[in-house]
Amino acid sequence: MDLLGYPYCLGRVFHLIEEDRGQYDTPVPIFWASGTALFLKREAVEEVGGLDEEFFMHMEEIDLCWRLHRAGWEVWSVPASVVYHRSGWSLPHSFRKMYLNHRNNLVLLLKNYDLPSLLALFPLRVLLEVLTVLRAPLEEPERSLAALLGMLWVSINIRDIARRRKGAWRVRKVPDDRLRRRLSAQSILFWYGIYRKRGMPLPCAKL
Repeated sequence: MDLLGYPYCLGRVFHLIEEDRGQYDTPVPIFWASGTALFLKREAVEEVGGLDEEFFMHMEEIDLCWRLHRAGWEVWSVPASVVYHRSGWSLPHSFRKMYLNHRNNLVLLLKNYDLPSLLALFPLRVLLEVLTVLRAPLEEPERSLAALLGMLWVSINIRDIARRRKGAWRVRKVPDDRLRRRLSAQSILFWYGIYRKRGMPLPCAKL
């Protein structure tokens, strides 16, 4: 995930999927793992709590992994594991899926960043959401509306988000400046819009 909260995976950024040439066959620490293939230690879940059900769907596993990191646990990719998963089965591509992604990603940042990080990064993230609202009506009207409704929901429910934030910070063993080092400083949107046109490799060296 990058500093602005845009998630990506080993070998995948948005809809672009890298050819598997064995480049990710070595176990490595990562910032988050998909809930479709996430094994957790019981004591870790007991310490930080389980999935935040108020997300309903999307971003909830990233929120959990963020809390695990804050409590001093690690998240690793284990390439030798074999997982069978039908993507999008729970919620196929739809307006609701886009809305939850936009809404929950903003909630994710508000829940988990410390105040200095929020003041530095969240306004820029909101600006990008506003640009999505303004840019997308002709190209992707559903995405434009999804981003707008996501911001409206967050502004209306800010007190409830503050309550959820308090619970997320219940266990804090690792300072935020150390957690930020586990995020990619390279903007995924910038890479997606510019670097990929020049044939640059996926920025998956640091998740």
